[in-house]
Amino acid sequence: MAHNISLPEPLEQLELTRIADGTYAIHGMLALPDKDNKAFISNNGVVITDHGVVIIDTGGSFQVGEMIVKKIKALTDKPVVAVFNTHIHGDHEYK
Repeated sequence: MAHNISLPEPLEQLELTRIADGTYAIHGMLALPDKDNKAFISNNGVVITDHGVVIIDTGGSFQVGEMIVKKIKALTDKPVVAVFNTHIHGDHEYK
């Protein structure tokens, strides 16, 4: 299901895809960032560890970051203990 061709409205309809025990991904669009896709053009990762949650790439907009946090809270009450943005492009870092 990688790279949806359109984003649902609201973003909360996107699902965390289970990759392995405690490891999930949310797949964004294969497109340039714009208002319609809320700059969600990356794949974001969530890893639940014994100590807390690790987020890999926070998304390119407030709405995407907010959606990721809601998805995490639905899975676990553990705190976010680390965030890794893999590179500087705006699709990977919440501003």
